[in-house]
Amino acid sequence: MLSHRHRYVTDLIVSSDATRDGAWCNFHRFFNRYKWSLDNVCRVTARLVVGSLVPRDAVIALAVDDTLCRKRGLSMFGAGMHHDALLSSRGLKLFSWGHDWVVVCIVVSGLSWAPPIAFALPVGFRLYVNKQGLTKGKKKRRMSQDR
Repeated sequence: MLSHRHRYVTDLIVSSDATRDGAWCNFHRFFNRYKWSLDNVCRVTARLVVGSLVPRDAVIALAVDDTLCRKRGLSMFGAGMHHDALLSSRGLKLFSWGHDWVVVCIVVSGLSWAPPIAFALPVGFRLYVNKQGLTKGKKKRRMSQDR
């Protein structure tokens, strides 16, 4: 979230002013070698958002969005034909090949430092895989010759 380039971890170190906190390889190793459960990361993020930003008497609103990321290549896992909301109109429904990401956000509004603004903070996400996406990107197994 802090970087728009490909060197995400290095940009994270620089933007958080942690350049004096030891060897940079420790940061890279932390993100590279440990097993991450995305569900647990999303759960912890949601608890932090609700515990620190949402007032106690506030009503928590959730917003769900599915966004099509157009991708090329018939062998890419999870890619399939999905409704393309950007190219479609009321009279003409169009479909495009790509990934369909579903994102759940907590909508936070009425904050004391930004009263008229509502923020949608993402706390969960999934790649929607349809029947076409299940077979793409997987290597085909050869049937044994002895049958």
